[in-house]
Amino acid sequence: MARYCILIIMTERILVFGPKWVGDSVMAQSLYERIKQLNSAATIDVVAPKYLHSLLKRMPQVKDTIYMPLAHGQLGLRERRRIGISLRKRYNQAIILKRSFKVALIPWFAKIPIRTGFRGEMRYGLINDMRQLNSDEMPRLVDRFVSLGQPKQTPLPKNITPSRLIVKPANAQMCMEHLGIDNELPIMILAPGTAASPSKQWPARHFAKLAEHYGNRGYQIWILGSRKDQDVCRQITKTANIPIHNLCGRTTLEDSIDLLAQAEKVVSNDSGLMHIAAAVGCSVVGIFGSTPPEYALPISDHVRYSWANLSCSPCWQRTCRYGHYHCLTHITPQEVISVVGLLGKHTERRTKAL
Repeated sequence: MARYCILIIMTERILVFGPKWVGDSVMAQSLYERIKQLNSAATIDVVAPKYLHSLLKRMPQVKDTIYMPLAHGQLGLRERRRIGISLRKRYNQAIILKRSFKVALIPWFAKIPIRTGFRGEMRYGLINDMRQLNSDEMPRLVDRFVSLGQPKQTPLPKNITPSRLIVKPANAQMCMEHLGIDNELPIMILAPGTAASPSKQWPARHFAKLAEHYGNRGYQIWILGSRKDQDVCRQITKTANIPIHNLCGRTTLEDSIDLLAQAEKVVSNDSGLMHIAAAVGCSVVGIFGSTPPEYALPISDHVRYSWANLSCSPCWQRTCRYGHYHCLTHITPQEVISVVGLLGKHTERRTKAL
């Protein structure tokens, strides 16, 4: 154990096999910052799907991104070996955030001396710096990420550094001009997307009521989401009796970072945009269904949440096994409005590149 501790402290070239989800990728920035705190000379590269590269470029701790061409669940043994061989003699340590046998193959093929990860899927040999995950001691996903960046059995810092993304005001201005919107009135952004997980989808009719409430009180309402979220976004704009700027499917992930930084308040499902909003300094209310807030709530003094906390929660499932989704439908618009009211007025923004 002591031998590994010394090696980890001395590590300078670190390759992180990052998450595939936007929200998890934002939370992983706390890991990158922790690595830098322990060794300011460390160079951090991240292996991630191509759609996350623009997000990773907004993290000053990350030097380079490496494209992962294999889809989720795809074995691709020959391709993993090819990637691993291409990475040989470049890194001192690999940190594997996913508890997957397949992901651990690449750093093994790369012959990276220290391969750090949690126990899972019979990865003995592939992982030689094996960590035991105690979910009771580390209920938050961000804690688990950060722990892998420290020597084994090292206590977590009392205050984990929250994610902070670089914002580009010039890009925000260009996007607003292109989309025909402005920031002259206070902005509330709604993020109703869920990455195809109905158990995280607050009803569209509730989002519409929320939009009406704040639209009638002087806010302009923007809706952000990907092309996959267009149906629910259309439902909201159709149901609400106020003008709404529906930007769903009209922005890139990189553009969404800069547009979110313009908002005074953001209400979001438990999704990647919730994490981005917190990481650019917005006041955020996250709506949780199948997962508990303590697991994935962003670290910020300006984040609150709504959660029904029913007897069947959390179930961690993509769909409700009972078919009623009460954990979401029972969260009323008025309850969310009350939580938004707890935020007060917060106007800090990440308005310039770091």
